[in-house]
This record gives sequence, C-alpha cells and structure tokens, in this order.
Amino acid sequence: MIIIDRFEGKWAVIEYGDVTFNFPRELLPEGAKEGDVLSITVAFDEQATEGQSKKIDKLVNDLFNLFFLPVEIANKVATHHQARLLGRAFG
Repeated sequence: MIIIDRFEGKWAVIEYGDVTFNFPRELLPEGAKEGDVLSITVAFDEQATEGQSKKIDKLVNDLFNLFFLPVEIANKVATHHQARLLGRAFG
C-alpha cells in the first residue's frame, strides 16, 4: 500500500512498505490527507519522450558546433595551413 504519512511544507511523505519518500504535494489529488491510501498509475508518454530526445540532440549538436568546426570548414583551414607550411619549407 502507498500511504500519505504526513506533510512537510510542499512535500508529502509517502510510505511504501518499509520505504518512505517525498512526493510533491501539488501532484496529489485535492483534499488528500494524512493516512489516505493512494493508487498510482505510471504511464510512458511516447510523444513527450521523443520531443525531449530531439531537444537534447539539438543541445548536444549546438554544443559540439560551438567547440568544433564543421568538417568542410576544418578541411579548408587545414589545407590553408598546410599550404602555408609548405610555402615556408620550399619557398
């Protein structure tokens, strides 16, 4: 059973067997009180997960592009520097 043991500010202290944990009070049904037995259903939100994944992918790509040049630009820079070095060595 999942039981509301007590409230501490914005948190409900929940008992589940031998374990207690904090749960946001605002997520409980209106009128929930100490001693109430809760029924909790957990569901997978596929659409929200996909959106979150895309958001994280964009952040990683933006961070990567901040520190590393795109391959095309990196190749041009490398070719330019190689030409300058060769010019110095043989020029």
